[in-house]
Amino acid sequence: TAVRGWKDALQVVVGALEATMRQNHLTDAKPNYPVAFTEDNVEVWAGLADYARLSESIGDLRQADSANASAAESRLAITESLWSKSSADWVVNKGAGMANWSKFYPDAQAQLWPALVDFRSVPGNRSCSSLAERFVAAQGSAWSGVQVDGFPHAMLALPLVHCGQGNLVSKFLESVQRKFFPGMAWPWHIAEAGGFVAGAQALLSADASRLQPRSPSPCVSTSGEVNASC
Repeated sequence: TAVRGWKDALQVVVGALEATMRQNHLTDAKPNYPVAFTEDNVEVWAGLADYARLSESIGDLRQADSANASAAESRLAITESLWSKSSADWVVNKGAGMANWSKFYPDAQAQLWPALVDFRSVPGNRSCSSLAERFVAAQGSAWSGVQVDGFPHAMLALPLVHCGQGNLVSKFLESVQRKFFPGMAWPWHIAEAGGFVAGAQALLSADASRLQPRSPSPCVSTSGEVNASC
């Protein structure tokens, strides 16, 4: 019911994506600002994929098929146009040179954006862990200490947990609490709060998984004996 109520509004959002999409299936920042940024295009791909799932959930298979097709074209364009095989990282935007990892925004941050929405590895990139390790080397202490700029950039916590940097994220969450809680004054805002919660939940889930025994013994054996360690 909720999705059906927002159907027209969602179509307006999709229309905005289509208005900035080129023939190469990359979207520009604005109609009058023809620059195809990696972060923007990853968000577009994720939005199209989500819209397809929402459309399918209400039985609108025509819209779902159309959005899925657009999402597939977007994903392919990102992989082919925005991944640098020579440097094994993401360019900031189509046509840009190699990313400058010593520059937090947009260069270093853009490297984690694909992992934020579980964008799969591209050819030549073993996994997101390699990019996360490079991010930590270049920006880890500044980001975890909330010293990049005025903003905490909390949304990066989620991909960093997924890419194996839970210890860094734990330090970051502690720094955020010292600096922004309980007042939560600007530049703290709702997107930072969402990033903080998502990162904390992912970290908690990752910690819980690590604490689970790899080959747990059954609490009760087939012969009826109770395992005291349970």
